[in-house]
Amino acid sequence: MSSANSKKLVWNACGLNSLAKRSAVFQESKLQVVTAGIVAQCIGQEFANNFFFLPAAGTRGGIILAWRACDVVLTNPHYTEHTLTAQINSPDGCWWLTGVYGPHREVDNPNFLLEPRDVRDLHAGPWVVAGDFNLIVNFEDKSNSRLHRGMMGRF
Repeated sequence: MSSANSKKLVWNACGLNSLAKRSAVFQESKLQVVTAGIVAQCIGQEFANNFFFLPAAGTRGGIILAWRACDVVLTNPHYTEHTLTAQINSPDGCWWLTGVYGPHREVDNPNFLLEPRDVRDLHAGPWVVAGDFNLIVNFEDKSNSRLHRGMMGRF
């Protein structure tokens, strides 16, 4: 699946509502509407007509998957509340990419964690998952001592 010419970028970008940030960022959009103009302004005209997006919920989340059509083609978008999945068709082969933006409310995490599992069950073959789960796996990743070990175990 890999070759010397393959280039993949996953960038957890916050706040594309800010015009100043649009020149340097992409993936978590915080946008409820994404247009070709916004995509072109953020990452270039060659991406403007080649993108899928999952709208933000208020000021939280939002996912954009964009591609350069001369390199790859994304098809079969699959949307859930917190994920956006597409099949990547490239000279290196076909595989699935799931962009994730997890909920901020702890009470929503158990249902959220079912989404990637269910997505995987529907899409056979190589799979890459990227994004912000808003969860931690290791206590070293936490900036305070409040740990939810049960949720850490589920993650």
